[in-house]
Amino acid sequence: MMYRYLFVYALLIAAGLYTHLHSDVATPLSRSLDEFPMSVDEWRAVKEWHFSEPVMRVLRPSDYLARKYRSQEGDTVELYIGYHNGGPDAGPVHSPKHCMPGSGWLLESQQQRTITVDGDPLKVVWAVYRKGERRDVFVYWFQVCGNPVVSEYALKLGEVLGSLTKKRRDSAFIRISTSGAGEGAPTEMLSAFVTDFYPVIRAYLPVDDCRERRDL
Repeated sequence: MMYRYLFVYALLIAAGLYTHLHSDVATPLSRSLDEFPMSVDEWRAVKEWHFSEPVMRVLRPSDYLARKYRSQEGDTVELYIGYHNGGPDAGPVHSPKHCMPGSGWLLESQQQRTITVDGDPLKVVWAVYRKGERRDVFVYWFQVCGNPVVSEYALKLGEVLGSLTKKRRDSAFIRISTSGAGEGAPTEMLSAFVTDFYPVIRAYLPVDDCRERRDL
């Protein structure tokens, strides 16, 4: 019994020392999101948002991008990229549950889907919200230490593994959305947007230097 207490005490001391001595290093973006292109393939930026100070205090990104793009066919898609560099002063990724439509909106469906980008599978969360006859579709995923994941659990696990092995816990939240009406969900259009934009997004985020997590 005494050995068990000694083991527990040793773990507590080790955890305390690790917390006291360990510090994660802020991981910079490969390129600033200020340089993100205004046009990608057939898509052209038509609007850009800059958040107020109160919103920034809540989201606490190290860098972010919020734009609306329009295709040659007239389809519009909103893109948000929130990057958190993982340094001592960086805030965590804000839960997407708090970023979805609010009062009067109902979650109609939510599922994981796989979109093939350059021959590789990319898992995303596909959520449809309804208010009356209007339907808004949201597609989102996280990047942690350069790897895409779709659950907040996998995000936190990736941050812990990155912190332990590489002293980095950088993460990003990528959300793509479009407004629509009626029964149709713009599946092909949003999938095409992800296919066109993901290679560009990946080029701006830090490279993968953590344990592979693509199976999550």
